[in-house]
Amino acid sequence: MPVNRIEVESSGGVQTYPYDNQSTAESDRSNPGLGTVSRPLTYLKYRDKVSWFAVFYRAVPEAVGVAGVKYAFSPSEIKWRRIFWMTLVALGLGVTGYQVVERTLYFKSDPKSVDISVDYVTQHRFPSVAICNYNVFRASATAHTEFGDFLESYTFEYPNMDYTPYRSMLESVNITDLYLRNGHRPRDSILAVRWNQDSSLSWANLTTRMTDWGVCFVFNDHENGLPDLTTFSSGRIHGLQIVLDVQQFDYFYDPKVTQAVGFQVLVYDRGSLPLVEGSGFAISPGRLTLTALEVTETTNLIPPHGQCGSRNLKYFDEYSHNACLQECETDFYLKQCGCRALHMQDIWVRNKFCDCPPDCFLRTYSPTVSQAEYPGTFWSSKFERLHGLNESYVRENICDLNVYFKEMSVQRITQKKDYNFFSLLCDIGGSLGLWLGGSILTFFEIVDLVFHSSYLYSKSKPKHGHKVAPSERK
Repeated sequence: MPVNRIEVESSGGVQTYPYDNQSTAESDRSNPGLGTVSRPLTYLKYRDKVSWFAVFYRAVPEAVGVAGVKYAFSPSEIKWRRIFWMTLVALGLGVTGYQVVERTLYFKSDPKSVDISVDYVTQHRFPSVAICNYNVFRASATAHTEFGDFLESYTFEYPNMDYTPYRSMLESVNITDLYLRNGHRPRDSILAVRWNQDSSLSWANLTTRMTDWGVCFVFNDHENGLPDLTTFSSGRIHGLQIVLDVQQFDYFYDPKVTQAVGFQVLVYDRGSLPLVEGSGFAISPGRLTLTALEVTETTNLIPPHGQCGSRNLKYFDEYSHNACLQECETDFYLKQCGCRALHMQDIWVRNKFCDCPPDCFLRTYSPTVSQAEYPGTFWSSKFERLHGLNESYVRENICDLNVYFKEMSVQRITQKKDYNFFSLLCDIGGSLGLWLGGSILTFFEIVDLVFHSSYLYSKSKPKHGHKVAPSERK
């Protein structure tokens, strides 16, 4: 039976340990004192004692399938050839290691990409339209009252105003009731409404709603209980046409101290919370305002790739970023002063206390606004017959607002995971193949080599204190 030998060089000469290729049990019986080894070793030389590195070094050429390794680690090759290939293998390992680390760090950063597409549709869900007069309180309802005197003093004396004479009135007033009672009324402000060629609508089809701007009139409001409005065509005649009276003669002082005249208009997704202050646009009397809408639907990713999310709200049935901010500010003011402000736009409160992630899905309507003089010379004289208003009043108070879709398309912006675990594996495999001629399995070969070398080292190391018999010496 052929016998392999393990030779160990020491100061006393070369000592040889025979090793049988048969089973561990047979090897133990024929070679007492020699540890068990699962695989044969053929003439492996070590200095002083069995070295793990020597076992590892000798096993590399056959254990790792990397191009050039068999030349770099083979003792039968000439020195310069081994150095040459060892240098190439080391450079390949260095470049591969760098790319593996770089790709791994990129994977850990949870990268995302944004997919933008334009899809053409057969119908559009019509948005809600909030219309808010720049004037908050009517002079006919507020002038010559204690509250009217307060507004006048506030306008001219703030911030050095003395609130003492008005404290009792301010502490007993209900702000919501005050705004609704003294604000502009829809039956006086809305002269005509037409939706998708339906001229039978009136001011009663609009909802009066409190917003951050004050009293607003909302067309297609979610709270009116009516079903969604949809349109199947683009253009003015398939949208909303509404004639408004700004009632400039009834303007009065207000807390905003707004010196402009007209309406603030906000187009927003039905069912969401309207924030008119920051997102609306202005229309002025004596103008036809054309508002062509483009629809954008945005889908955001949740962490770790994105930042969107949701949470349960106390004052709203469904989560939205704006509703969350409104609720957060409401709770803050209730805690601080025991009251709820009508409009809460305190940016400091939002940034410091509010944890409101962005919406995971958001539909927005981007308006393109253009204006023309309204009415024309010909129609100026006809307004008195149509609405009972003279030409001068029309030019100073009447606004014609048209809201419609620019085209039957939707721009979709979708966040997507840009790099997943399998992409990382492909990049690692590509780097191994390019620089070392290896693959993902090469990593497992190296791991297997490390553990297997440790196993061979533990089994082939002579027992402590074992003396080699003269007959076993070479």
